Amino acid sequence: MEQKDLLRALLATVVALSFIVLWNTYIFPPPPPPGPVPKPVVQPGPEPAPARAAAPPSAAAPKIREPAPRGPVAPPRQARQVRKVEVETPLVRIGFSNEGARVENWWLKGYRGGGAGATDMVSARFRKADQLPLDFALKDRQLEQGLQRALFEVEPAAGLRLTEANPEGSLRFVFSDGRGLSAEKRIHFRADRYQVEVEARVARYGRPLEVALQLGPDLGNPRPGERKAQGLTAARAVYVGGDGSLKQVEADQVEAKPWRIRGPLVWAGLQDKYFLAAAYGWSQAGAAPLPWVRLEPAAAPAQQAALRIAIPLAPDRSLPLFLGPKDYELLGKLPVDLRSSIEFGWFGWLAVPLLYALKFLHSYVHNYGVAIILITIALRVVFYPLNKIQIDSSKKMSALQPKMNAIRERYRKHKGDIKKQQEMNQELQELFRKEGVNPLGGCLPMLAQFPVFIAFYNLLNNAIELRGQPFLYLSDLSAKDPTLVLPLLMGASWFLQMRMMPANPGTNPAQQKMMQLMPLIFTVMFLEMPSGLILYWFVTNLLAIAQQRLMLGPGSGAAPKPKRIKA
Repeated sequence: MEQKDLLRALLATVVALSFIVLWNTYIFPPPPPPGPVPKPVVQPGPEPAPARAAAPPSAAAPKIREPAPRGPVAPPRQARQVRKVEVETPLVRIGFSNEGARVENWWLKGYRGGGAGATDMVSARFRKADQLPLDFALKDRQLEQGLQRALFEVEPAAGLRLTEANPEGSLRFVFSDGRGLSAEKRIHFRADRYQVEVEARVARYGRPLEVALQLGPDLGNPRPGERKAQGLTAARAVYVGGDGSLKQVEADQVEAKPWRIRGPLVWAGLQDKYFLAAAYGWSQAGAAPLPWVRLEPAAAPAQQAALRIAIPLAPDRSLPLFLGPKDYELLGKLPVDLRSSIEFGWFGWLAVPLLYALKFLHSYVHNYGVAIILITIALRVVFYPLNKIQIDSSKKMSALQPKMNAIRERYRKHKGDIKKQQEMNQELQELFRKEGVNPLGGCLPMLAQFPVFIAFYNLLNNAIELRGQPFLYLSDLSAKDPTLVLPLLMGASWFLQMRMMPANPGTNPAQQKMMQLMPLIFTVMFLEMPSGLILYWFVTNLLAIAQQRLMLGPGSGAAPKPKRIKA
């Protein structure tokens, strides 16, 4: 390989990478984060005190200096000790503590978490740090922390167990210190839904205070296999404004000061790859948009950035909350469409029918690994005509290789002469025209399949349906292959497929060597990818090898190097 050819290949690589960077940075940049508010409503305060042993009612009440009473004072209502209470439905099991009316666990019964238990939407590391979801969020941080230690009365005291025969019910927490401070939180549940409705009030001497409800910090507890799989990120804030577009804020973007994002907001919340906690507007006399939300940095125990989001409450309205899986059909049935939280990318309009096809096949074969293989075969059959055109074009180009080399050899001494190079290109084009060969015939069929490939890629990389699903020796198609067997098989099959493909005579030798390295590069990249995605790629390679062997014959392989023809 000549030095100039190597320089051209390196230059082409640099130009391509620069184009990708410019594309992502200037043409389709990520949405800019909303700017921090100069004077945020909530200023960072001290972290909540760690949980302590139960105290008598008089000691449990928040000790806040108050002015002389200027309104009615409710009689004391406090529990005598810390109590745990549960709400269970066919879909969820939720553990509460009457200390602070706080949520300690929010298990999704249909989704496996770490070990053999259900997925818990409450972050274990923040539970240890005494930071929990659905806590009161107030302007007065001292009062907020005091309410976290208050012992609420619970109604019903035995909790709730909802079934088809008993389809809905409410859990009510009530507290009054007898000195002018009162608080109440009511959560309404339904047996067949992941969403709940929350009402909360805090008052001093009968005057209501501005109250918000906290979502987070963080969301859930990813399993070890999920943490290692590429594409899983920490929970991030998401919201949809009046323009209908989804905006995201990463945890590390909110550093020291809270952000107040002004509405109207259709919905807002926290999400990770597979789960979502979202509020979608006040309800009662019709839905109303959220006027604002506040993003705050959370003190992360493991020095990892994390977010919590405060959702405002209205005294006369309940706040609908969804806390559950990012299931496409489920999110589409809610009063507010939350399906935009699933990241199917530009070709989501193709990913959705592929998702329905995958679920349809699963309903018959009862294994998502088998369903992925079947839908991959179906896609290969559908695109067989295009793949045939691509292989036929490569064969025709290989047959023309001696004639093309003869033309190039005649002009080899005139590489620096632009006019001679133009004459050479004209001769090559005339040769293609006479032989009825399109030099782009091998590329266009591949480009036509590109949107489907990207759509299926995003589907397999984000669909919660694959989470925890086994296949052969794999225990979870959404996690990486711990044995690395599947990625290595994928790389080997890709290398074999490229060896069988006829060499394009117009390809620069430097580019040919670069293409030969692609299987190795992608194998390294795919070591951390979800195994369901690698399974799709591996089966695609096997089908491509079978098709090439069928069309090119049993002796197919890389074309031999052409001999130099003297002019």
